[in-house]
Amino acid sequence: MKKFSQTLIKGMNWMLLGILTLLGFPNCKNTSADEYGTPYAEYVIKGKVVGEKENPLIGIPVIVRAEFTKKDGVILDNYHLYTDTVYTDQQGEYIQQRTDFPSELDMTVIANGVEEKNDATYATDSIKFNITGKDFSGGDGWYRGKVEKTAPTVKLGEKKTDE
Repeated sequence: MKKFSQTLIKGMNWMLLGILTLLGFPNCKNTSADEYGTPYAEYVIKGKVVGEKENPLIGIPVIVRAEFTKKDGVILDNYHLYTDTVYTDQQGEYIQQRTDFPSELDMTVIANGVEEKNDATYATDSIKFNITGKDFSGGDGWYRGKVEKTAPTVKLGEKKTDE
C-alpha cells in the first residue's frame, strides 16, 4: 500500500509538472508588465524644474500623472491611469520610468514644494503634453516599443507669504 501511495504521488507530480510546462508557468521569475501574452511598452519621462532665474531646483517633488482621453477615437471621461512622484536631482532634473500597457496618453507634470538646498518654498505649477503612437520606437511582438519623452521645463516662482 505504501509503495502504491508513493507511485501515485510521483505520478501526480509528473502530471502537474507537464500541465504547468504546457501552460507556460515554468518559474515565478517573470517580470513582464502584466499577464503572459499582454502587449506592453516602456515609458521614460524626463524633465527639469528651475527657478525664476533659470537656476536648477533640488529635491522638488514632481508628480507625473497619466490619463487616457481617447481610445480608438472614442472620447473617454478622463480615465486616470497612474500617478507617480519623483524628485529633482542636483541639476534640477527628474526621470520617471514605467512599464505599462501601450497607450496614447495625456500627461500632466506638477511641481511644487520646498527646495532641499535652501528651504525656499515655491508655488505650484504644471505642464501638459501628449504621448502619441508616433512616440513609440523599437517594438516587436508583444513589446510595443519604448517612449522617451522630455517634458517642457517647469519654471517655479517663490511662493508669496503673507506677513
